[in-house]
Amino acid sequence: MVKLKNLLVGLSVILMLLTSFGVKAEVNYAVVNIKYVLDSSDAAKNIMEQMKAYGQELQAQAQKDAESLRTMRKALDEKSKKPGANKTELAKSEEDLRKREQALQEKYKKKQESFQAVLQEAVQQVEKVAVDIINQVVQEKGYEFILDAAAAVWSNPKNDITDTVLKKLNSSISKVAVKKPA
Repeated sequence: MVKLKNLLVGLSVILMLLTSFGVKAEVNYAVVNIKYVLDSSDAAKNIMEQMKAYGQELQAQAQKDAESLRTMRKALDEKSKKPGANKTELAKSEEDLRKREQALQEKYKKKQESFQAVLQEAVQQVEKVAVDIINQVVQEKGYEFILDAAAAVWSNPKNDITDTVLKKLNSSISKVAVKKPA
């Protein structure tokens, strides 16, 4: 996605330079709102539904683990209030609880990283198909370059191929099998 954007921005700069030096050229170009295409596609919506479900599972597990820690903390606090509580045993229990808390923090940090990696992998699948479709439209229409709508100050609406790309993307890929995060 970044390479595609850089290429489109570079081409738009070249076009602006040519026109600013008075070079008259008929340029057959098109504009596409890549972010809109990727965000609005059926595949992106499908990915987000799956990731939401995975996120809810992760959140439920995290709440269960947090409740377990609260229960352990409460039991330890009650134990420490009892007269004659063994200080060594309390210190050991406190250390064990602290280790469990750290282990859970690390566990959920890794789960969050896995979640992000799985999301990125799924989105990249859609981006690849979108780039292929843009290339197909370029070939069909004979465009000399495609400009990302985000880089354009203004463009003729007749040159906007966003809807065409979105329709073709939705026809090509509407669902993406998202791996369950580890």
